[in-house]
Amino acid sequence: MAAMDEAPSPYTPGIIGDERPPPRPAGRAVVFLVATFVMAIVTSELWQEWSRRAMVITGSTASVNAVVGLASLPGVLILLWAYLSDAVPLWGTRREGYLMLACLVAAVAWLAVAVANGHHIAWLVAAVPLGFAASMSRAAIAGALTEIGQRRAATGAYAASRTALVSLASLASQPLLVWSAWAAYASIWLIAGVAAGLALAVLGLTATLSDTAAPVLAPPPPVTIGRFLRSRALWTAVPLLVCAGIARVPQGLLMLELRETHADRFLMLFPGWEGPAVAIAAAVVYLLASRRVGFAPLLGLALLAKAAALAALALAYNGMAEGPLRLALLAQAACHGLAIVAILDLAMRMAPTGREAFGVVLVAGVPNVLTTAVDTVAISLQVPAGRLAWFAAGAALAAAIAVRLLPREITDRPVGRMVVSPP
Repeated sequence: MAAMDEAPSPYTPGIIGDERPPPRPAGRAVVFLVATFVMAIVTSELWQEWSRRAMVITGSTASVNAVVGLASLPGVLILLWAYLSDAVPLWGTRREGYLMLACLVAAVAWLAVAVANGHHIAWLVAAVPLGFAASMSRAAIAGALTEIGQRRAATGAYAASRTALVSLASLASQPLLVWSAWAAYASIWLIAGVAAGLALAVLGLTATLSDTAAPVLAPPPPVTIGRFLRSRALWTAVPLLVCAGIARVPQGLLMLELRETHADRFLMLFPGWEGPAVAIAAAVVYLLASRRVGFAPLLGLALLAKAAALAALALAYNGMAEGPLRLALLAQAACHGLAIVAILDLAMRMAPTGREAFGVVLVAGVPNVLTTAVDTVAISLQVPAGRLAWFAAGAALAAAIAVRLLPREITDRPVGRMVVSPP
């Protein structure tokens, strides 16, 4: 009788041969935060700079845009990677497996360039797999940080940390690029070794710190993507997301006009390190404020601050006095960083359980699509940056007003998991 009591139940996961155990939830947040920093350097900062240098050195300057375009082309598949990391476990997990695969692909791409001795054709060929690694890692990291943030009721902290680390990668890559410019005269293997080594280090860290135990209980049934797309919560957020995407002066157009009007003092007016530095400061401010202020007031304040900064930029830009213009540029960069963190926090809160990666990538991607559209139209029509700043300020103000449309299950619940409304 005792032997019968000790016999395992045939309904226990893993007892039936063709029954797969549930995927492990995302593990340690530190793995994905470190990966955010390293993959931004490996797949963006170092790659873009060194691909440009390779084209210039080999005389293939016409291929510079081709390399950047090929590397960014797989970015359109980020929703696919997000869906796969939610629905199709890889190596027993929905997150770590895709991150390790992305690190491996990035390392192989860099080593392939080194084997080809930095030939410009090698940069073109390796651009596509590196673009795949970049989009895959972004989807996996976003889904993991959202899943962990919802579980720990800390979406604001992880949104601020992720934004700060991306900016820190841009800041940290500048001295690395200076060193690599000198070192690469000896061999392309030096810079490729650094990049591949960083990617493999993240792979090793992920494999070492990942939890190998399967969850005791299966996760709750995931919300279908169709139901999420039809939900009231998503559509009430669309006006805010659209206005937030419009509320940006095209950076390329602004820098072009400043270079033409302040050619001799352009770098002093807006040096490359100040933008990432103020974005990091803005993320820290949001991190501290999110512990004391409710989400809806904090989101509204961030968007109002951006509207005020854009209005100040428009006034300073029309006056063209260097002192006020420089301060307005810094204020605009800081408030823009604050708004980015707030929108990412909103996306993390809205992502439904079981579809965290798809939800956060979709919601956070809406403003990016609108920003790209505004950039394209403004540059093609040659709209003056000063006039466009007023337009962006109005859009930021409209986004702040649209915060009131968000349902309470997003703004009031500390855990931040969205309760999907029936269609």
